Amino acid sequence: MSGRMKAVLAAAKGKDWRRKKAKAQGGRCFYCQCEMVEEPVKGQGRRELTLDHLLPTSRGGAHHWENVVAACITCNGAKGDMTADEFMAARMAPAPALSRNPMIEKGQP
Repeated sequence: MSGRMKAVLAAAKGKDWRRKKAKAQGGRCFYCQCEMVEEPVKGQGRRELTLDHLLPTSRGGAHHWENVVAACITCNGAKGDMTADEFMAARMAPAPALSRNPMIEKGQP
């Protein structure tokens, strides 16, 4: 089988996996639960559908059905190289407190 044919088959498998995972998840992002579509239309409030590895392949995760979820492009990009658990913990963490400037507290510019 040629390299081009392998690439075409891999792309078709990827689209099929995206559709199946999205359907299994009710068309919602695994992380933020927003509604997703394969090809979003601007202004409809839906985000682009992507596949994400719960344990990233760069950290030893395999590209198999149990390690893949449907995620919106925003969450997938924000998650980066984190595991799903690390990302969810980071999303739920309170915002860091702003550092205080003692000069402003004393009323000085």
